Amino acid sequence: YARGSKKMSVIIKHPCFKDRVKMDIFLCPPESEATMLAYSTGSRDFVTQMRSAFKKGILQNDGTVQKYKLDQYHLWKDGEPVPVKNEQELFALANMSYLNPEDR
Repeated sequence: YARGSKKMSVIIKHPCFKDRVKMDIFLCPPESEATMLAYSTGSRDFVTQMRSAFKKGILQNDGTVQKYKLDQYHLWKDGEPVPVKNEQELFALANMSYLNPEDR
Protein backbone atom coordinates (compact mmCIF):
# COMPACT_ATOMS: atom_id res chain seq x y z
CA TYR A 1 0.00 0.00 0.00
CA ALA A 2 2.69 2.53 0.99
CA ARG A 3 6.28 2.33 2.08
CA GLY A 4 9.41 4.32 2.71
CA SER A 5 12.80 3.57 4.14
CA LYS A 6 11.48 3.39 7.74
CA LYS A 7 7.71 2.95 7.43
CA MET A 8 5.30 0.64 5.68
CA SER A 9 1.50 0.79 5.66
CA VAL A 10 -0.53 -2.23 4.69
CA ILE A 11 -4.23 -2.98 4.47
CA ILE A 12 -5.19 -6.48 5.50
CA LYS A 13 -8.32 -8.28 4.37
CA HIS A 14 -9.04 -11.40 6.37
CA PRO A 15 -11.88 -13.80 5.46
CA CYS A 16 -13.10 -13.88 9.09
CA PHE A 17 -13.67 -10.11 9.25
CA LYS A 18 -16.02 -7.87 7.31
CA ASP A 19 -13.82 -4.79 7.69
CA ARG A 20 -10.28 -4.31 6.55
CA VAL A 21 -7.47 -3.39 8.93
CA LYS A 22 -4.78 -0.81 8.21
CA MET A 23 -1.44 -1.41 9.89
CA ASP A 24 1.51 0.95 10.05
CA ILE A 25 4.85 -0.79 10.47
CA PHE A 26 7.83 1.26 11.60
CA LEU A 27 11.44 0.13 11.48
CA CYS A 28 13.41 1.44 14.40
CA PRO A 29 16.69 0.60 16.08
CA PRO A 30 16.45 -0.98 19.57
CA GLU A 31 17.45 2.28 21.25
CA SER A 32 14.34 3.94 19.76
CA GLU A 33 11.83 1.43 21.13
CA ALA A 34 10.64 3.57 24.07
CA THR A 35 10.17 6.74 22.03
CA MET A 36 8.52 4.83 19.18
CA LEU A 37 6.04 3.18 21.56
CA ALA A 38 5.16 6.44 23.29
CA TYR A 39 4.90 8.28 19.99
CA SER A 40 2.76 5.72 18.20
CA THR A 41 0.42 4.50 20.95
CA GLY A 42 -2.21 6.91 22.04
CA SER A 43 -4.28 9.74 20.73
CA ARG A 44 -2.99 12.75 18.84
CA ASP A 45 -3.77 14.84 21.95
CA PHE A 46 -1.64 12.58 24.12
CA VAL A 47 1.36 12.76 21.77
CA THR A 48 0.95 16.55 21.49
CA GLN A 49 0.84 16.86 25.29
CA MET A 50 4.03 14.84 25.71
CA ARG A 51 5.88 16.67 22.93
CA SER A 52 4.76 20.03 24.38
CA ALA A 53 6.06 19.10 27.83
CA PHE A 54 9.51 18.48 26.39
CA LYS A 55 9.40 21.54 24.11
CA LYS A 56 8.43 23.90 26.97
CA GLY A 57 11.29 22.54 29.02
CA ILE A 58 11.88 20.37 32.04
CA LEU A 59 13.08 21.83 35.34
CA GLN A 60 16.48 20.38 36.20
CA ASN A 61 17.92 19.73 39.68
CA ASP A 62 20.09 22.86 39.43
CA GLY A 63 17.03 25.06 38.80
CA THR A 64 17.60 25.53 35.06
CA VAL A 65 15.06 24.58 32.43
CA GLN A 66 16.21 22.16 29.74
CA LYS A 67 14.28 22.04 26.47
CA TYR A 68 14.02 18.80 24.51
CA LYS A 69 12.55 17.64 21.23
CA LEU A 70 10.65 14.38 20.98
CA ASP A 71 10.12 12.47 17.76
CA GLN A 72 9.36 8.83 17.13
CA TYR A 73 13.01 7.87 16.96
CA HIS A 74 14.64 9.84 19.78
CA LEU A 75 14.39 12.33 22.57
CA TRP A 76 16.78 15.13 21.59
CA LYS A 77 18.73 17.52 23.81
CA ASP A 78 20.90 20.18 22.18
CA GLY A 79 20.76 18.29 18.87
CA GLU A 80 21.98 15.01 20.37
CA PRO A 81 19.86 11.92 21.09
CA VAL A 82 19.20 11.24 24.77
CA PRO A 83 19.30 7.54 25.71
CA VAL A 84 15.93 6.42 27.10
CA LYS A 85 15.74 2.91 28.58
CA ASN A 86 11.96 2.50 28.57
CA GLU A 87 8.65 4.32 28.41
CA GLN A 88 8.51 4.78 32.18
CA GLU A 89 11.78 6.73 32.03
CA LEU A 90 10.45 8.86 29.17
CA PHE A 91 7.30 9.71 31.14
CA ALA A 92 9.39 10.54 34.23
CA LEU A 93 11.60 12.88 32.19
CA ALA A 94 8.45 14.65 30.95
CA ASN A 95 7.13 14.91 34.54
CA MET A 96 4.07 12.92 33.47
CA SER A 97 2.41 10.00 35.23
CA TYR A 98 2.94 6.76 33.34
CA LEU A 99 -0.05 5.55 31.34
CA ASN A 100 -0.35 2.12 29.79
CA PRO A 101 -0.68 2.29 25.99
CA GLU A 102 -4.37 1.35 26.07
CA ASP A 103 -5.07 4.28 28.45
CA ARG A 104 -3.48 7.00 26.34
